[in-house]
Amino acid sequence: MRSVLESGPSFVDAAVTPSRRSYLTSAVARAIHKARRNKHSRVTASLDLNRTRSVVRLERSKALLPDGGELTTKQLQSLARRRGRVFVVHEGTLLPVERHGQYYYKLVATDSAPTLEISGVKMHRTEGCCPYAQAETIVRTVVGPGDRVVDTCGGLGYTAIWAARLGAERVLSVEHDIDVLEIARLNPWSEEYFFDSRIDVIAEDVTAFLASQPAGSFEAAVHDPPHLSRAGELYGRDFYFELSRVLTASGKMYHYVGQPYSRGKKRDIHHGVADRLALAGFEVEYVKDLQGFVCVKRR
Repeated sequence: MRSVLESGPSFVDAAVTPSRRSYLTSAVARAIHKARRNKHSRVTASLDLNRTRSVVRLERSKALLPDGGELTTKQLQSLARRRGRVFVVHEGTLLPVERHGQYYYKLVATDSAPTLEISGVKMHRTEGCCPYAQAETIVRTVVGPGDRVVDTCGGLGYTAIWAARLGAERVLSVEHDIDVLEIARLNPWSEEYFFDSRIDVIAEDVTAFLASQPAGSFEAAVHDPPHLSRAGELYGRDFYFELSRVLTASGKMYHYVGQPYSRGKKRDIHHGVADRLALAGFEVEYVKDLQGFVCVKRR
C-alpha cells in the first residue's frame, strides 16, 4: 500500500519525530513567566501539547529546555500573546505549525489534544470535549477487533490511530490534502498515524480510491468529511452507494455530520443525509452526543 510524505515537512529535520521536538503555546509561556515572577528556578510544563510533562529550568534571561534548546525572555513574551497558536522550537527559533496552500492551515492548541483549523474552521469539536478522546468514542461505535477499516478523511489521524489501538487488522486512511498531512507530521498526537504498521496513509482523492476497491473490502468505515460547504459531494447519494459497496454484509459506518445549519437556518441536513443513506442500503441511527450517524449495512 502507498505511504506518503517520505521526505517529511520542509522546514524542520524530517528525521526528528514530534516526540523528540519541543512545542510551545501561549499557556506554556505564561506558566514560565509566572514561575519566574515567583522566583522559581524551574517549572514543570508540557512541551508536547499536553501529552507529558517536562521540567524547564529558568535563568535570568532565558528558559532552558530539556533537549538543550533555549528561549529568551523576549521570545517568551511574544509567544504569551499568541493565544491558540502552536510553535515548534527549531534551531533556537519558534516556528508556527501552519501552512499556506489552497487554504490557511494551522495546528490549534486546546486544553487537551490539538485540532486542525483550515481557514478559520476547526476540524474537530473542542467545546467540552477532547478531539482525541472523541475519536476513540466514535471508533468504538463501529470498529471491532480484526476489522479492515477505511477512514475516508484522515485529517490528523486520530480516527485511524484509535482504530488500530482497538484491534483493527488494517486501517486504510485516505487524505488527499498534502497540507493537512504536513501539519499532521508535526503533531505529537499524530505520531502513530505514520509509524503504526497497521495504518496505511493514502494521499489520494477518496472517491477515486473507493472506486478502486473491490466490493466487500472493509468491515467498518469512518466517514468524517469536511464541512458540507466545502465537500458537498461527500454527503451525496453516489458517494454513499460507494461506501455501501465496499463494506461487507452487515458492515458498519460512522458518519459525522455536525450541525452545519444550527444557527438560524432551516434546512434539514440531517433528514436529507438519513434519506440518502437509507437509499444506499444503510439502517441509520443519529447519535446526538456524537453529532453523526451510526449506520449498519442491510443484508
